Amino acid sequence: MIIEDVNSIVAQLNDAMQTQGQQNTVINKLKTMMQQHVKSMKNISQQNMQAEANKQRLKSPEVLDVKRLEACTDQPATQKYRDMVLAFYAEEEITETDKNGKESKRVVMKLQPSDSDEEMEKLGKIFETIEYHSGSNAAKQALKGVFS
Repeated sequence: MIIEDVNSIVAQLNDAMQTQGQQNTVINKLKTMMQQHVKSMKNISQQNMQAEANKQRLKSPEVLDVKRLEACTDQPATQKYRDMVLAFYAEEEITETDKNGKESKRVVMKLQPSDSDEEMEKLGKIFETIEYHSGSNAAKQALKGVFS
């Protein structure tokens, strides 16, 4: 009777160990899958952040129209943005060729490269706030030129 009990206990122990081994295998597979999903989610998140930064950068013109900026920031509430925007730009001399092949040089304010996505996003939001790209500000600038 004791031997039968021992044999029964050993059989149950073997079953439990085999079941545990199978469970450990399943757990390890699930753990690996979870790690892969987390890594994929991190990559997607980084890509989304980069895409958003690129989207914001597209809101910032490569060559700044200073007169338009001044027209957009002539109100007391928007004047503070003028210097903020100008901090992202630097004067550069460019050479342009007209349709007759004649070259001319002019100085423009060119957007400087930035490693900071947050800064580019901030700049893009400033351009939205001051409505730099709106047609009404372009018309306002043109009218100022006519009446100046």
